[in-house]
Amino acid sequence: MNPLQKLKQFFINLISSKPNKTTSLNKVLPNTQIKQVEHSHQQTTLTPFLEKNPEPVTEIPTIIKISSRAEMNQLPSGHLLDTCTQINFEDYTEIMKSGHKFVDKLQNKRFYILSKSKEEFAGKKCPKNRPEQVRDVRYTGKPRNFDNNLSKIAKSLGVEIYYVEIENSPEIQNLAVKMLPKLSNFGLHEPDNFFLSFAALTKSSMITSDQDLIRCCKQNQLPFVDFHDFAEKVMQGSPITVVLRERRKLRKKQQSRWNQ
Repeated sequence: MNPLQKLKQFFINLISSKPNKTTSLNKVLPNTQIKQVEHSHQQTTLTPFLEKNPEPVTEIPTIIKISSRAEMNQLPSGHLLDTCTQINFEDYTEIMKSGHKFVDKLQNKRFYILSKSKEEFAGKKCPKNRPEQVRDVRYTGKPRNFDNNLSKIAKSLGVEIYYVEIENSPEIQNLAVKMLPKLSNFGLHEPDNFFLSFAALTKSSMITSDQDLIRCCKQNQLPFVDFHDFAEKVMQGSPITVVLRERRKLRKKQQSRWNQ
């Protein structure tokens, strides 16, 4: 090989020994793409989690028991749910679901339930079915559960319920005894006289559908809410009204049969 050929071969070897840039990039690119995809995947999975709004914390309304004489002497005015109203909440699921509407209309005052209601619940049963409810006969369904219903009412209204053990209050007991003979002509009887006594002493509004209690409230100039009418206005159509309407129709049919 002459000197010129050696020089030519030297340059050929020099050029062939340079790294192939295209080949090198092709080897790096796949790794880079994988990292980018992983990063992108992390963003799509983490972002919704980070941006997700937290679930609202719903506090369960509590039952506040009032049992001491000193506590009862300092009770402010509120709304007293009589036993009939509590039974209406239990017997009509539509009413139980609409508790917040009643609270809005009643200006969020505190709500009272008396221990006498627990006594009235004892031994009573729920309506077995709709015909039994419409016929207004002695109910034969499941036993009424006062404590369970009290919790449901508190949850329905979304407010604290003040459960008052009136047996420990001589003032409530004495006034109830005095009211009974004075208002017996207006239909007052036990244990309604205890509800009336509590309402009078605390200047609370009676919520009831008992017409005897309503007459006694009027006689004593005590505030009251006729729950049947109130539910009709608040709910724009109360299930109680529907049942009463069906009951009247049934009585007319029965009366017409008797007259024939």
